Amino acid sequence: KRLLSGPNPRGHPRLCPICQVEHDLLLLTNDKGFGNIVTYPPATHEGIIVLRITASTEAQVHHDLLRLLSDCERNSLRHRLAVVDHRKYRIRSE
Repeated sequence: KRLLSGPNPRGHPRLCPICQVEHDLLLLTNDKGFGNIVTYPPATHEGIIVLRITASTEAQVHHDLLRLLSDCERNSLRHRLAVVDHRKYRIRSE
């Protein structure tokens, strides 16, 4: 199921309504396309976490994700893009 719903007034694809600012939800995905802050400007969503993790065990994915979530409070991820891999994570804003 795709999470895109067509272009917004600025010409950028939009996240589906449930992932937009008014719902206070983060999008967790392994789709690297969501890592493009030009296409998905952080101000237009509550936050995106992109998992840049190759095929691994479920436990390893949870470990890598929990590293980010235990270090960061919810508000520090608001309107941000977080990219997580096996070694580190980085958080970007506009």
